[in-house]
Amino acid sequence: MRKRKGMTVLSALVCILLIGAFTMTGYVLNLVKLCRCDFVSPIKAEVVRGIGVVVPPVGVVAGYINIEDGEIKD
Repeated sequence: MRKRKGMTVLSALVCILLIGAFTMTGYVLNLVKLCRCDFVSPIKAEVVRGIGVVVPPVGVVAGYINIEDGEIKD
């Protein structure tokens, strides 16, 4: 029996699911953080997170970034 080179179907599926979970988590985190913004000057965080809602790749990255000027503190 020959050994196969490359990815198996199962490992490819796992990679796709992990990337999808990472992407969706970042986008949802961006939405949650946008809702927690104070919308008072300066509005840098609100602008970045708002653009992230419209442009999903920006939202995925912005979801994992802490922008301190606009978030309400607990």
